[in-house]
Amino acid sequence: APRLQRAASALKACDWDVDRAMGVLRLLSSRAASAQASEALPESYCVDILQHVRGDIALAEQLMAVHRRFPTTPLLVCAEALRRGDNHAGAAESLLEEFQGRVRALVVKAWRNQEDTLWEPTAAEEVARFALEVAEWNPAVAFMTAESFALAMLQVRREWKRFGAKANTEATTYVQTAGDTTEEEMAAALHTLDLLDTLRDKPVASIPDTLAALQEFSMEPYEAARYLWHLATGLTVKASEGRP
Repeated sequence: APRLQRAASALKACDWDVDRAMGVLRLLSSRAASAQASEALPESYCVDILQHVRGDIALAEQLMAVHRRFPTTPLLVCAEALRRGDNHAGAAESLLEEFQGRVRALVVKAWRNQEDTLWEPTAAEEVARFALEVAEWNPAVAFMTAESFALAMLQVRREWKRFGAKANTEATTYVQTAGDTTEEEMAAALHTLDLLDTLRDKPVASIPDTLAALQEFSMEPYEAARYLWHLATGLTVKASEGRP
């Protein structure tokens, strides 16, 4: 029964093309498919794999190995790397790793040219990976995308620091002029100072959160920083407040 169900699923995925369905079934029983057995490969995935290698089962196995190593990379890109690597998965993976490394190096260079203090070593890897996914690994736009994200992240950090300095100044002023403030204002000021103190060891939001915010706000660092600042502190920065 399971075999019949799989055969029926393969036929459906192939629009009832018997020859293509047979190719899907052969691929599902291949060594590459066996290596991913725990992932329960869908027939539609096998159809996509075979389409990129013109139905060649041996090449399909190689392509599956490459895509398993780079799961977020478009199949078309993996197939092109496989072609340039003389149809060897290892060579294709090396090409993709080299490309990823070049994008990562550009991120590090962009940061180094702007300031001395960088994020942790793994940050450049995260930014490069995110930029490649956004650019769909297209060399024509991947480097520009990575540099844009890297520079925008630096600007988010600057805005974040500016918000913190402004909030600290305002709260300190309230505390120092206690006679001219209400109890509510004093409590809010003290709360803000306590909050800023807890953020002292965490000067910026996490890398994934920062990248996601930049993407959400169309690469506008100030708007992304406002959003992240509010999430972290509950404090609101007006749209025109604190802009240079």
